[in-house]
Amino acid sequence: MTEPTGTTGAAHEPAVTGPPGSTRRDLASADAAAVLAMIAAADTAAAAQQGDDGSEGGGRRANKGVWIRAAIYVIGFHVFAAFVMLLFYAGGH
Repeated sequence: MTEPTGTTGAAHEPAVTGPPGSTRRDLASADAAAVLAMIAAADTAAAAQQGDDGSEGGGRRANKGVWIRAAIYVIGFHVFAAFVMLLFYAGGH
């Protein structure tokens, strides 16, 4: 049995459609690069649309709120951890 033209070697692999001399791996990396480029373009477009439009929850005010909330969570977690350590200390004595 003869293999169809355009295969990369093994008889069980389907024919590769692409530029002459390209392999399945070349096409996969080209497809992945195209997908990554589309994702980057979408992210750029979303970032351009997102901005401080004067509404509540946008821009610098939102960023400041995120940092304040993160600081409260970190401090609160440390207070809770100290309380648990105190319980272990009291339980050990």
